[in-house]
Amino acid sequence: MSLIVAPAGTADLPDLAALRAAFWADQCAKGLREPAPGCTPDDLAKLVGRPRTHLLVAHGDEGMAGYLFGVTRLVPGAVVQKVSSVEEVMTWPGLRQGGVARALVLAATERFAADGANRVQLRVLTNNAEAARFWDRLGFAPYLTTMEKLLP
Repeated sequence: MSLIVAPAGTADLPDLAALRAAFWADQCAKGLREPAPGCTPDDLAKLVGRPRTHLLVAHGDEGMAGYLFGVTRLVPGAVVQKVSSVEEVMTWPGLRQGGVARALVLAATERFAADGANRVQLRVLTNNAEAARFWDRLGFAPYLTTMEKLLP
């Protein structure tokens, strides 16, 4: 499959909204306990062109194949750092294992480096072994474990 990765534009927003809704449905099915953000074209339009925000889409032979939403943040401390994060990445299920997500991540890391970031973080649900294997193959490794307790 030929693949083109580029920043999302307004023409992409309807297809992107459907793909983002599928991402959040998948995450909730895997145990995510956070509310899903808005998944309408208007919600996504607010992300397009926002500083240090990267909303990338991958187009294949038959249309949109996947997307990645990432940001670079200024992290205060003794030394202010720029740290990027992959917030969301999704490929349509029938197109997985075809290099779409990998192409999106590689394009995002180039943009993160251009932002001045020196590291990239992301979160993976503990019961999402498929995602953990994907990120491991790309050189990501666990760094910090977040523990959680639900309150009544």
